[in-house]
Amino acid sequence: MSTKFHNCTLVAYTATMKKFVLPLALLLVIALCGCGKDLLVGTWIPQAPPNSPDVPSSMTFKADKTFEVKMTSSESAAISGTWELKDKEVSVKALKIAGMDIPANAQKPETAQLSDDGKRMTIQGVSFVKQ
Repeated sequence: MSTKFHNCTLVAYTATMKKFVLPLALLLVIALCGCGKDLLVGTWIPQAPPNSPDVPSSMTFKADKTFEVKMTSSESAAISGTWELKDKEVSVKALKIAGMDIPANAQKPETAQLSDDGKRMTIQGVSFVKQ
């Protein structure tokens, strides 16, 4: 095989690889950027059974960045609002309780810490595990 033919084949192969590998790598990066959001989405329950009516029986985080908390004391005391995830810090802001709007001046964000493996979360001293 001549060197000239070999070089042309190598150039053609390299150009083809660039056409396919670069877009594939870009898609992979885009897909991985969204992984953190999915990490939180789902239902979380207290690690220990609630021993107080003030402890949530479950927290559900939805992909549309909303959440709902069901309380041990009553299903009608559910809390709902919005959430945000940055690194391992989850910020939740309650907007409604028992279906009634919380006044804007009373809407205080709470911060939860997500474990490194993304399977546990602690908020106000209560640990939750993802179902």
